[in-house]
Amino acid sequence: MSATSGSGYVGWVLRSNRRFAGNADFHLARNFARVFRLSAEAGLAPSQITRWEQGTTTASRGVLRRYEQLLGVPPESFVVVSDAMRRSEGLTLDVTPGRQDDQSRLYELLDRALSPGEMTGADWGVLSGSSRRSAPGGSSPDAACRCR
Repeated sequence: MSATSGSGYVGWVLRSNRRFAGNADFHLARNFARVFRLSAEAGLAPSQITRWEQGTTTASRGVLRRYEQLLGVPPESFVVVSDAMRRSEGLTLDVTPGRQDDQSRLYELLDRALSPGEMTGADWGVLSGSSRRSAPGGSSPDAACRCR
């Protein structure tokens, strides 16, 4: 049995979910690629879908979230699998910089995490991803809390 990389396992998860999705149009990579990009952007080459799903190109968190959105999977479902695989291989996590409007969401989640309010797995995923980004006033979750 050959060793499979984390990207290969994540790719298998993506492909399996797309191929067995409730939307039959998504069973073909070319159809999925056509709707993958937001309406204002140019279409995506079906070969890119194949590269992500075969693990030859690592799917970013943005890509994983778009798969979740299109396939109707609970938020952070694919992201958490990818993060776990990357951690198991000793790799750093892919964290892309947040937008300015993400700041209010970060503060809301910090408040909820520090209170008796409920937090979902997706909320914790967003919060932990946000805390690894450069926060206002510093680069740690502590700095994000102090700047408020």
